[in-house]
Amino acid sequence: MTPWLVILAVGGVWAGTGAPDGGVSTTAGSGEGVTGGPPPVPSIATVELQGRVVDAATRTPIPGVAIVTPTGEVVTDAEGRAALRVTMGSTLVVRAPGYVEVTLLAPGTGGDWNVALVLEALPLEVVVEARRDLPVVSVQLLDRERVEETPGTFGDAVRLVQALPGVAQTQEFSPRAGTLSVRAAEPAESRFLLDDIELPYLYHFNGYSSVLPTRLLDELTLYPSTFDARWGDSIGGIVDTTSRWDHASEAGGSVNVNLIMAGADVRVPVGKKWTVRAGGRRSYLDKMQRDDEQYTLFPVFWDTFARVEYAPDAGASDRRWGLLAFGAGDRYTRTTGEPELLDGWEQASDPSFSFDQHYQVLALVHHERVGRTVLDGVVAYVDYHVGGSTTEASEQTRERTVQLREEAVWAPSDTFSASYGIEGAREGRERRRGHPARLAGARAGSPPGGSGRERRRSGAPAPLRRLARRALGPRDGAGGSGRASGP
Repeated sequence: MTPWLVILAVGGVWAGTGAPDGGVSTTAGSGEGVTGGPPPVPSIATVELQGRVVDAATRTPIPGVAIVTPTGEVVTDAEGRAALRVTMGSTLVVRAPGYVEVTLLAPGTGGDWNVALVLEALPLEVVVEARRDLPVVSVQLLDRERVEETPGTFGDAVRLVQALPGVAQTQEFSPRAGTLSVRAAEPAESRFLLDDIELPYLYHFNGYSSVLPTRLLDELTLYPSTFDARWGDSIGGIVDTTSRWDHASEAGGSVNVNLIMAGADVRVPVGKKWTVRAGGRRSYLDKMQRDDEQYTLFPVFWDTFARVEYAPDAGASDRRWGLLAFGAGDRYTRTTGEPELLDGWEQASDPSFSFDQHYQVLALVHHERVGRTVLDGVVAYVDYHVGGSTTEASEQTRERTVQLREEAVWAPSDTFSASYGIEGAREGRERRRGHPARLAGARAGSPPGGSGRERRRSGAPAPLRRLARRALGPRDGAGGSGRASGP
């Protein structure tokens, strides 16, 4: 540092403190003497503010708002108010969680002032949907979100299948009412599956509702034809439904009531690895419709679903096990003729036809990912009862099936995968035919008419269909009633 700079620095110090003897001092940068001490320092004006912070949309006060000043921070009280003393023109920063930060200058005069904060915009969520490529020629893939937003399903996702191309519903009032015909195939030639478990039927009588509530559905896939080898043993179509799997962080449920049926479901977590899920539905028109001329027992249908789920990796989807109990049933009793076409004597002598079918499923399912291999398997027991009767003839059939299915998909890369698996079933059938009075007294272990084992896919057995045709027609003349022949 040069001597001139040294004097300049010292002079700067003297200008701030004054000369030791109180006489003449030297001002930095000048050689002139000034008498009377240091020059006056201009004072900085301060203002006192009474502030209030409110929501810009609702005008309600916001408590806990931080107002940052150059000298500190003040927080608003429960009424959104705060008192602060700041210098005129200083910068104030107003911050509140969930609101846009505001920066402003302190006003030149004191008094009241208000600040309105605007809520922050929610993070933008972009959802990109693309069709998943499946190794089949023809397929219809429906997820739960899509079918819930489709009008005309009446809150039943599986009913959307009936509106897909190539799918037709069977005729009303037949023993197979509600089943599907895919591309003109017989309903018995198609397969209906839930979590790889083959079900006797997928829809309740007359197609009022499917047997699976929408809240329990995750995905539905229709293979109308040309499906691969994993869906063998069928010449019709494949309707594959997948139930919903997700670990519940807290208990929850729902209640659904419409003009036909009422139901409820509940989901309860048990610890960090277990979840219990259950639900049930039942139609209630039979409780309200008691004076119907055609139905002595109005169509009744019900279904239940219960599953205990275990995820050892704290709810992760890579490993899960489940014990499933599932069931559905339908029954009704009606006259074989149309009451409006019959006279009084014909109505009195017109026989009634009763139809009842129901099934229960007990299954153990699992899903695991081991490296690049995904394993899915199920062992299930299905007990299916179906029967029909008039005053002169009756037929009851019980079918029990043990199903096994195990599949593995190995995907070493994004462009190559190989799948392999095994599927088997053990089926048994018992059939009882004859007069209702004789069948009521017969023992289940030795049914009249013998028993046998035969292959079934869905729908009522052929003898029952013939019995229904005899009960529903033909008519004797233009206005006559049908008569059921003997067994």
